[in-house]
Amino acid sequence: MEKNELQKSSSQLPTMEQPQQVGIHMEQSGEGEQIGYVEHYEANNTIQVVIPVSHTGRRGMGQQVITMNTDCYNLFVVEGEMYENTTGTFTIDTSLALTESIDDDLKAKYARLDEEAQLAVRAFPAIFASKNHHYGYTDADHYAAYGIVTNIERDGHQLIISYFILSDVPQQVLNEMATELDLKRAAQYNELNDPHWTIKKANLIALLKSRGINVATIS
Repeated sequence: MEKNELQKSSSQLPTMEQPQQVGIHMEQSGEGEQIGYVEHYEANNTIQVVIPVSHTGRRGMGQQVITMNTDCYNLFVVEGEMYENTTGTFTIDTSLALTESIDDDLKAKYARLDEEAQLAVRAFPAIFASKNHHYGYTDADHYAAYGIVTNIERDGHQLIISYFILSDVPQQVLNEMATELDLKRAAQYNELNDPHWTIKKANLIALLKSRGINVATIS
């Protein structure tokens, strides 16, 4: 496949037909930049999430309601990626995508990454991490991010992942939660030491909240 021949998925985020009316808290930073704080509304195994959306060529910000499926979560470990911006992209080799540290039933269902699989995968919340700085643990100032996958594109042997970050998470907390998060581990190793993308059967948001991680502003 030529470099410029990208196979694109639909960029539409999963939504509810009649989403619950929810708001978004806006604050003004010292440099005149507006910051949107996401609100979550929980119902069974799904959570409605409002994200701020910039209007191209217009002032101010709008909002978009999506629904996340909390039955599973995406885990991305990408070497050297810092996730410094609220939105962005990174690439991951297809050989590392849904090929290891994943239950067989999830692999069979999602690894093909056709349109149906991509829609389902993008409905799961996500942890975006970089490699641990040490074997099995990392430094206190090393942060991962919690957010959503907004698009997946295939470019030869690479996948281009677009994301939206909702909040930062101390990566050492994730190391300490390895058992709850279903991370493969040994005495001086866990999955946060290896670049890959996998899907785990765990309610990420409930687990983060149980550790006091701020994943939402609820009015």
